[in-house]
Parts: sequence; C-alpha cells; structure tokens
Amino acid sequence: MGGSQITYGYEREDYPRKEGETRPWRHIALKPDEDIVCELYPGVDTIKKSFLRSVEKYPYEDFLGKRVVTGTKIVTNPRTKKEESVKIYGEYKWKSYQEIHDASNALAMKMFHQELFSTDEDDDRKLRLIGIFGKNSMEWAIADIACALGDISVVTLYDTLGPDSTQYI
Repeated sequence: MGGSQITYGYEREDYPRKEGETRPWRHIALKPDEDIVCELYPGVDTIKKSFLRSVEKYPYEDFLGKRVVTGTKIVTNPRTKKEESVKIYGEYKWKSYQEIHDASNALAMKMFHQELFSTDEDDDRKLRLIGIFGKNSMEWAIADIACALGDISVVTLYDTLGPDSTQYI
C-alpha cells in the first residue's frame, strides 16, 4: 500500500509558461474550454456578491462563531509527562451576517484610508494586493471578507509553512 498519487488537476497547456512560475491548473472535472465561473444565483458570480446576497437575505442569522475561553486547567502531557496549563472553552458566541458585514466594511474602509495594500499592474488592470498572516479565526475571515468588499486580492501567509516560505511568498 502507498506510493500511489491521486491527480485532481492538470496544467493548462494553452497558457504561456512564465519564468519561475507554473502554468495555471484546472480541476480534472473541468474541460479546457469550460468557464470556471459559475452562478449559483443569477448575477452572483463572486465571493463578494455571494456574501452580500447572504447579508441581504439572512442579516440576523448566525454566520461566524468562536468559542470563548472560560478558564484553564492543569493536565499531564502524555508525551512529555509534564504538567501543562490548557484552555477550557465554553459555548460558541455567534455573529450574524450583518455584524460580520459591518465589521468587514469598517475594516475595508480603514484599509483604504491607511492604504494598507500594495498595487500592481497586470494585463492593463490595476490590482490591489494585501497579505494576511494569521491562524484560522473569525478575525481572519473578517479580514478576508473586508478584502473582498474592497476589491483587494489576498495573498495568504501560513505560519505552518515556516519563515523561508513566508519570505518567498
């Protein structure tokens, strides 16, 4: 067992190869001439539009939640056999679509006011780019939605990839 590899995509042969980059890849379910943009609802073809539609339809429904730390307890780490303090989490505290929209919109305005993004030109388009470095969290999601609302492309940076990868990215 082992050694086999499952292929989920293929390299686009119809794109030119750029120095230091791979060509774009497509999921194996998509044919080369198929459009990758889909509309689940008429006119909803981006993350931004999908989120705004949800805010409009479900403003007071729970959208993002996080558990709150209610205390700590001492446990013995089975690997090290040493006592450690670990967090105790309570119930989830939820934020509605409208609350997340308001927080994301405020952050998007701050990003623009303080010009926290860089700009680049690509194929006669002006791109806004920002890097988000952080662990998965409600705050990370709010920052990502803020970028979508502000038409800013996100470059994700993961602490698990190490400093060399982060510097490269």
